[in-house]
Amino acid sequence: MIKAGHINNLGQLTHNLEEGTPQGSVLSPLLCNIYLTLLDNYIEELKVKYNMPRNTRKNSTYNKLALKLKNLKNKGHNDVNHPEYKNYIKTLKLLLNTYSTDETLNIKICFIRYADDFIIGINGSKEFARSLYLDLDKFLDSIDLKLNKDKTLLTDFCSKPIKFLGFLIKNVSLTKRAYTYTYNKTTGKLIKARARVRLSIFMDKDRVLKRLLEKKFIKWGIKKNTNSIKILKGTSRNNLINLDHADILRYYSSVMRGIFNYYRIVNNMPKLSNILW
Repeated sequence: MIKAGHINNLGQLTHNLEEGTPQGSVLSPLLCNIYLTLLDNYIEELKVKYNMPRNTRKNSTYNKLALKLKNLKNKGHNDVNHPEYKNYIKTLKLLLNTYSTDETLNIKICFIRYADDFIIGINGSKEFARSLYLDLDKFLDSIDLKLNKDKTLLTDFCSKPIKFLGFLIKNVSLTKRAYTYTYNKTTGKLIKARARVRLSIFMDKDRVLKRLLEKKFIKWGIKKNTNSIKILKGTSRNNLINLDHADILRYYSSVMRGIFNYYRIVNNMPKLSNILW
């Protein structure tokens, strides 16, 4: 498969490959996954080291306040203006439901990788994240790999989204869906509760528009009856001019279907519909 060659810009089959595999070859991700097993094993060792369960015990003060708060809710006194309810909520936010007996940070590490793109999630301090970044850089150097400095970022997930594979992964607190509203079965009152989902996945709109501009599906133009307002417009594809209508529709449908299928899991799907239609 390495010797299969590739099609150059002139549409000719060429075999002058000195190293590597042709871009788009099915062999490329296979070899990548085989080699990056070393990275997977390294991260697993870190997870075993830091994700061990800590010796924790319940915070009795927190539990007592939580029980009182629950009793107030059962009685229907869950209005934010209720003095006791408001005071309990304010106090609970300052407490931890458990605390470590060894007085160490409860560090957690998670790892997601797709081919050579990966995210390392860390529940810990920024200093720990920096030290882990330096250790990772040294490890990759030991197996003749380098981190892309332009794409490798230390991001505070609580304040900024993460870009990964064309998606924007956001902390749910950065969106308007940080809370849900349900009705109390006993009193029938509306209750505001924190959403169970802690993250949301969005389409990177700027990336999609950039790709469509590069592929010349759209272009910038001036809105009618204005001299300065720029809008995006569809472009004519001269390379399709000799095809019949059915083939042209089939071509555009395949492109749109591919984009929709890729981003079908995002929370802002309506924006994608606006772009394509």
